[in-house]
Amino acid sequence: MPYQIPCTCGKKYPVTGADAGVSFPCACGATVEVPALHVLRNQAARRSDSPLKYIRGLLLTGQLPGSKTCSCREPSGGVLHLNIVCEREPGAGGVSQAEVVGCLLAPMLGWLTALSLILCLRSRRQQYGDDVSVIVPVPICAECRERMTSEDAMRKALRQIPAYSELLDYYLQACIARRG
Repeated sequence: MPYQIPCTCGKKYPVTGADAGVSFPCACGATVEVPALHVLRNQAARRSDSPLKYIRGLLLTGQLPGSKTCSCREPSGGVLHLNIVCEREPGAGGVSQAEVVGCLLAPMLGWLTALSLILCLRSRRQQYGDDVSVIVPVPICAECRERMTSEDAMRKALRQIPAYSELLDYYLQACIARRG
């Protein structure tokens, strides 16, 4: 059965189960590592799963998506944990303090003024409930760790790992932040 193995540059190579465990050079200069056969089979099966479910499955089994090299192609000295908030679910919300104060001031301000104040404050308030997120490890060298301060830099590092890139393609509005 043929499988597709991507390089960090994005080029995909067709491989078979006989190629499991070998590595070969890509035209970009990076080394493409073909995972073990059971990993190849799991990757083929994941096509029916969402990228988030696939990544969570890898993390639960102790597998790290991607390679052991930093996005700058240097050996990584460790991992940086990034929190990817894929979706924000609106919460049920409750009564805010401003709304309570508005009701208490209603006799003095007049009900119409207090009601307009309450509605204005309520429309500006944004409250979140259950977020859909995942904390992922990213291999990184010490030099790149220092530069990993903006969301754009984190997004670029995540894009170097095919499973994370697929997740970002699936959740276009994802927010990314450093964890710890």
